[in-house]
Amino acid sequence: MPRPQIYLALFLAATLLAGEAAAHNGGPDFGAARSAGRSPQGAGAAESLGRLLGNVPTGSRLEARLWADAADGRLDSFKLAEAALIAGGVNDEQALAHDRELFAQWSAAIKGLDRPSDPLRRRAAVVLVYLHDKILTGGYRLEATDLARVFDRREFNCVSATVMYLALSAEIGLPAVAIELPTHACCRVETASDAFDVETTCRRWFEIIDDPIARAAVQRRVAGPQGGAAASRRTISTVELLAVIYYNQGVELIGRHADAAAVDANLNALRLDPAHDGAERNLWVAVNNSALDRCREGQFAEAADALGRARRAVPDHPTLKHNELYVYQQWALTLCRENRYGEALGVIDAGLKMQPAQPVLTAYRRAVQTRLGGEGGAGVKK
Repeated sequence: MPRPQIYLALFLAATLLAGEAAAHNGGPDFGAARSAGRSPQGAGAAESLGRLLGNVPTGSRLEARLWADAADGRLDSFKLAEAALIAGGVNDEQALAHDRELFAQWSAAIKGLDRPSDPLRRRAAVVLVYLHDKILTGGYRLEATDLARVFDRREFNCVSATVMYLALSAEIGLPAVAIELPTHACCRVETASDAFDVETTCRRWFEIIDDPIARAAVQRRVAGPQGGAAASRRTISTVELLAVIYYNQGVELIGRHADAAAVDANLNALRLDPAHDGAERNLWVAVNNSALDRCREGQFAEAADALGRARRAVPDHPTLKHNELYVYQQWALTLCRENRYGEALGVIDAGLKMQPAQPVLTAYRRAVQTRLGGEGGAGVKK
């Protein structure tokens, strides 16, 4: 006759997190707020996090060269367009050579149009109009962060348009930098005598740049109501702009429930920009959701290990802590349903080692201990 199961009143629900996604038509939500609990930052922080999470870098040979080149915070061996293509997934030397030749043609064209003696705004406008008339002809696509979409289909979003504007500006010595906002990216051109933003997704930008009402309307459309707030602006380097490409990949992967790949993407973003809060937040989103997938598949040890590793980096992260408890709970319940009470007790003790004196697990332990004692043994003391 089968023995009755243990039923407990205490029960936890798993918390599934949603990755940061597009909040406005302007583009992916980069995220500007600081995380409540942060992992260590600085040089090598992403590699340390990767080792802690058991993550082995899986980048291509080209990507490894890119990471080595960007390790000092600047690009020396690669031009920006090449680097962005590699970050976006181009991993074949022949494909990169083809795209490099195409960019060389665009570079020659913009050099032919540029007049170094012209006013700064006129030179900047020439780059923007050429970019839209000859390159970005496939239309705006929210998901078109990867530069291959520009080269292959002429599609763009604010990130890829900003990359291309910077890349062409560098060819003629135009002093442009990238600006990151919570829901948008754009450029700024600045010298001692003049300074202005460039909305790289708007071909008519220089026609309205001196009209504050029209300019504000464009900025609201592309960045959202709060996206252009001065307090949330951040000037970023070309290497940090590459991090945004990886971050956006992570957003898309989380949206497709490809959480293991999203872990890689967000670690790559942090490798290039350790201060990118959105990438760190979404790293833990991906780790959390991947662990819960394993839990649902009955891979409890793997799920508990993943969450335990993550909590070593961010011990106070509330969702990771909650779901670590949930995994141990489900693991123990599954063993109890199979009448494997001794193993269940071991799992509960492992959970209590991770979260000492946790009341739910303590209650579970008492119930299992009572069950074992009721089967003719003396019970297990603790």
